[in-house]
Amino acid sequence: MRLVLVRHGETDWNRQGRTQGHIDIELNETGRRQAACAGALLSGQAFGEVWVSDLARARQTWEIVATQVTTQRVVVDPRLRERAFGEWEGRPYQSNMIEFAETGARAGTHAAHVRPPGGESLADVEARLRPLLDAWKEAKPIDRLVIGHGACLGVLLSALLGGPVTMARAFRFENGAATEIRRRSTGEFALETYNLVGQ
Repeated sequence: MRLVLVRHGETDWNRQGRTQGHIDIELNETGRRQAACAGALLSGQAFGEVWVSDLARARQTWEIVATQVTTQRVVVDPRLRERAFGEWEGRPYQSNMIEFAETGARAGTHAAHVRPPGGESLADVEARLRPLLDAWKEAKPIDRLVIGHGACLGVLLSALLGGPVTMARAFRFENGAATEIRRRSTGEFALETYNLVGQ
């Protein structure tokens, strides 16, 4: 069983360093080129299933990648959405990261457990994704392509590797980059390639 995780291509808000969360923003021209590069990187590969976030930037990335790969089934699933940042959406991303750390320090907890007003903590995202992860583990061992968002993919990757949700913040995915993990005969997942960008 193989999972390939692809982050969506760039949007104008990515370029501006603004936090998107659930705000539905389309790819810009650079993002469309990055999606085409992701398609070239995966060219000719066959996937039993493709799972895609329902937000436009992920769906548009898939529409471009889809010209280069084959699959038997495509699932657009809102559980793969980016983390909801609530009232912090639209603010500078780096300012939010500082506020997560400072809020966590004041509360005596890790930033991964801090929930923005009206939003989700990374632990909330993990709880949202857990039923999906469990279903994949129990289902037929097929190759799956997942197209989503930075924080969501970080949570997915840390959970699949058996790490705590706090580990999710260690992963950084470039726009349009692909990361591959494989399930060993022991049932454990191993990281094969990380953050590869096509040409």
